[in-house]
Amino acid sequence: MLLAVAAFAGCSKEDENQSVLDNIITSMSKSQLSAMDVLASADCWTVKIIYYYTEAGGKGDSKLYYDADGPIREGENKNRAYKVADGNMYEYHWLPIYSILYYYTYSLSGGGNNYTIVRKHDNSSKTMSIVAYDDNNMVIEYYDPRSKSYPYSREYMVRWSPSDEFWDRQIAYEDLPEDIKP
Repeated sequence: MLLAVAAFAGCSKEDENQSVLDNIITSMSKSQLSAMDVLASADCWTVKIIYYYTEAGGKGDSKLYYDADGPIREGENKNRAYKVADGNMYEYHWLPIYSILYYYTYSLSGGGNNYTIVRKHDNSSKTMSIVAYDDNNMVIEYYDPRSKSYPYSREYMVRWSPSDEFWDRQIAYEDLPEDIKP
């Protein structure tokens, strides 16, 4: 009986995780632009929700990794932001312990809604599929073959215009001191 309850609870959580993103996707309006044009048209995109999955398409076991409206433990920041420009994608992160804002640079290749992104400092690659978008919202699924337990993630992000201070404080990952690199 306990196994049945545990299995049901696991399915309910998985269904809940998928339904959150399904509701977001369903509520999006349509855009006249291509997915990449929308992605590149924003100053920046800030991530609101990240779920990890064991299977493509938001299927299999899942877990909530980040929710902008949820609690964040002290010294932890799982949020990220993105910008696309000049054939590159920039992924911004915050090291709260050191008050440092840094970014990874990825090269982009592909077309339509499917891309391969390759991180420039270590040549690690993953795929990026744009699941749904409108002019101000986007859901992207990533596949990272290096991740064994949850190789898929879906990120819901919104258009964002950060302050000048955000742009002035950027440090490339390669320029971070070795002893604080994540």
